[in-house]
Amino acid sequence: MGFEKLGTYYVVNDQDGRPALYDGLPPDERDVRGSVEACSPLQAHLAAFGVLPQLDPGIAGLVLLLNEIPGIQTWSSCEGHVGDGDPNASVAVSFENLAAIENFSDLISFVVSDEAAESAEPPLDLCLVIDLGTHFGDGKPISCSLELGKYPMDRARPGKPPGPRALQSFTRELRRRAAARFPAAVSGLS
Repeated sequence: MGFEKLGTYYVVNDQDGRPALYDGLPPDERDVRGSVEACSPLQAHLAAFGVLPQLDPGIAGLVLLLNEIPGIQTWSSCEGHVGDGDPNASVAVSFENLAAIENFSDLISFVVSDEAAESAEPPLDLCLVIDLGTHFGDGKPISCSLELGKYPMDRARPGKPPGPRALQSFTRELRRRAAARFPAAVSGLS
């Protein structure tokens, strides 16, 4: 589902000459190979190349779910990698408007407090970083970052990625809640 409004995504040649997707008109228009109209980068990638983009397996389910929720689209994700210096799982998201942020905040309200997070099995910390100074009030999407296991690090294994069980558990509960709220847009099946 993602955003209701369609955006234009351009297929361009990347630095290696391979086709890549660009959100908005690229600075060098000579590299444009075509364009697609879509509600989200995932839908644009699917329309342009016939397949979804490659996602880290540990966070793919959450990314796909977030793009089903009305008013939300993702544009980057990482399951977290200890060796790369960033053990946090994260998803960069855009909200179509403030109502979408309110809906999402309500959907994730099951992560209610440190006490609840500590008793959860497996434990998972969650932080939604919202910069309302970016595009606030000008009708453009609000960019945010959903950080999992960052504040503080995942209590199960400090300094390491949240792990597949924690991400799957979070995604499963979020899907259940989102399917109840938006049955026409979100599948209850994981």
